[in-house]
Formats: sequence, C-alpha cells, structure tokens
Amino acid sequence: MNLVGEHKYNWDECDGEFHGYYNYQMFSCPVCGKVTFLEQYWDSLLSDQNDNYSSKPQEEILYPANKIHVDYVPPNVKDRYETALKTKNIDSAICLIALRKTLEIICEEKKAKGQSLWTKITDLSKKGILPPELKNASTITKNYGNIGAHGENIYISPFELDLNINFVQYIIDYLYILPAKLDEAQKKLKTVKSNNHASGEKTL
Repeated sequence: MNLVGEHKYNWDECDGEFHGYYNYQMFSCPVCGKVTFLEQYWDSLLSDQNDNYSSKPQEEILYPANKIHVDYVPPNVKDRYETALKTKNIDSAICLIALRKTLEIICEEKKAKGQSLWTKITDLSKKGILPPELKNASTITKNYGNIGAHGENIYISPFELDLNINFVQYIIDYLYILPAKLDEAQKKLKTVKSNNHASGEKTL
C-alpha cells in the first residue's frame, strides 16, 4: 500500500493537561487501485498493558467501511479477516473461504475444543464465550464458506457477501474490541477520578 495523503489534528483540554491527536492517512493499493483510509488516535491517558505511559497510537481502518482495531485484535485473526476484505470485490468464493478461515483461527485462539469447525463453535457457545446470536452468525458464515470452497458456478450476491463480512466483524467486535475498549474506559475513568481527587485536595 502506498501512502498518498496525510492529515494530523492536535487537540488539548484543561490548559494542556489532557492532550492528544488524530492522524489520518490514505493509502492506495498498487494492485486494484482502490484506497484505504486509516485513523490513528493518541491521547495522554493511553497506557500499555502494564499501565505504563504509551507513545503508540491506536489505529482503526475507517474505509473500507468494515472497521478493525489493529491494536485489539490478534495479528493472525486480523490478517485473515483483512484478506477476506481485500478479496471481496475480486472473488466472492475466496472471500467466503477467508471468512470461514477467520472463524477457524478465532476458535483456535479461544482454545475451542472439537474436531470440526461446527463442534468448536458449539464449544465456545456452551462455554458462554459466544452468545446464541453470534453462534448462529458463525454457523451461517461457516456454511457459506463451505459453499465457497465446494460450490461451482454458484452466484453469491453482494448483499449475502456483505452480510457474512458483517457477521465476522460482529464476532471480532464482541470477542476482542468491546472488552478492550471497556478495559480502556475503566482505566481512563480511574485516572480522571484520581486527578479530580488530587485537584480537590490541593484546593483544600
């Protein structure tokens, strides 16, 4: 991917006590010519896994529309899902197979038990890792992946393809992104409360 444009916006609040930036980058694909729009975000409350001050920004793909937070998702899951997105407009069968493979990698990463993808999905559901709705979504995507792998001359509409992409996105959001964002919000809330408490003590 070639960087073809960039814009950075700095912000600060409370006389600079809290500050950060947004950085937007646009990349063009040398193969298909289409663009990817990336957002980088950083603020002074961000910390790493050990609660240390972090200089690394968070990154999120804003376009194409399916979002994935690269800092929150395991690299092997992210890579396979992005492969599906890249093949969406090239070959629907390959895209569906890549989505199915993404589910397989998620099951492995979550240590699901079973010999088949179906039994692994069921195992994650029984453990409460996947709620019933996402279990059903996983099953549908698994079956579409089977069609992509074994079906010949079968037409898959753009709507059906987008639906399966969204299903996998929902699963990734639920298993990785939402928990990370909740943890991040709790840490920020704790820091804000601590700062306010310290400010109140100074006032007294």
